[in-house]
Parts: sequence; C-alpha cells; structure tokens
Amino acid sequence: MRAAFGQPMAPFAWEQQPALAQLTLSTWSVMKPYLRNPSIRPFDFLIVATPTRSFSDFAQGYTACCEDQRPSCFLFDNPADWNPQEWRCLRCGELTATLRFRSYESVLHGTLECFEVKRLCADGTEPRPTTTSGLTIARAVRVKSVTSIGKEVIVDPTDSDEGLTAEMLSETSTIEYANPGEALDALRARVREAGI
Repeated sequence: MRAAFGQPMAPFAWEQQPALAQLTLSTWSVMKPYLRNPSIRPFDFLIVATPTRSFSDFAQGYTACCEDQRPSCFLFDNPADWNPQEWRCLRCGELTATLRFRSYESVLHGTLECFEVKRLCADGTEPRPTTTSGLTIARAVRVKSVTSIGKEVIVDPTDSDEGLTAEMLSETSTIEYANPGEALDALRARVREAGI
C-alpha cells in the first residue's frame, strides 16, 4: 500500500529468506515423487519453493531438472533449516541439486510490478504496467464455440448428493486421458483463430 501511494518502504527483516509455501498432498500427481518414502501419507504437508531464473544463475552453471521445476521437501519448523533439506522436484521426482530459490523480496517486488490482464481499465483500455491501480471492469466475452475437455468426479461419496458409492466412482483407479496435449493444442489453435 505504501508503494501504491508513493511512500517510502522499509525492508522487512525476512525479505532475504527463500519464499516458501505450504502444500498439502491431496492429489495423486503431487504425491507421486514421494511414493518411495514409506513415512509419507496422503494429506501430509510439504514445503514448496520457487527456483530463481536469473541470467547470473545460468551463467554460473544453473541447471534445472525439468522445464517447470518445483522443488519441495517435508514440512519443517525452523526457517533456518531450509538449506539442508532433501528437495525433490514435484514435476519429475528428481532430487534438486541447485538450491537457488526466489526470496520474499523478489516475490513482493514482482507482485508490485504485475498487473491484471484478465480485466480492462475503467475506460475500456488494455491494462499496462503503468496502470497498476484504480478501478477495473470485466472483459466482454463472446462465445464462438463450446468444447468439452473432461469432468472431475468427487471421489468422496459423502460430498455427493447424487447417491453415488465409492465403488461406483472407482476411487482406486486412475483415469488417464489419451494424448491430452494434442486435444489442448488443437483447442488453443482454435482460440487463437477466434482472436480477441
């Protein structure tokens, strides 16, 4: 708020700490990298960090295990203990060798510099980095076509008012879509063709 009103900002004591977030192991895809660990259980908590992507990191030999690296480790109490943890990528399951994470300062300043692209300025113009404050309005939407891309099923029968049982919902089986990339790429192409 002080930045928005042009007031000086004093740095916080914790700005240089790695920006860490808590994640619950609530889905199969999140649990997959940790399946070999006998102590892990569904709905345990993890810590997730964001690796840096600066030019200096790459110049110093920074390597990522996969394209969208997501380092994670088990929940810990002391913020000073982040470095010796066993960080494992949630995307590919590999151990993360490079411990260069974004700091809270980096996240805060990135938030201050971003702007909402899903909405328009109050006068109907496109938002720009210089128009980060003030009233916004919803974008007008014109439907060109409708495409079904799948449906999520509630696995817990107690959350469903449709009288479905766990067996009917096949809670122990996993459904994998055949070639989801092809379907989504085709859908994106149609969106680009429709234009804004």
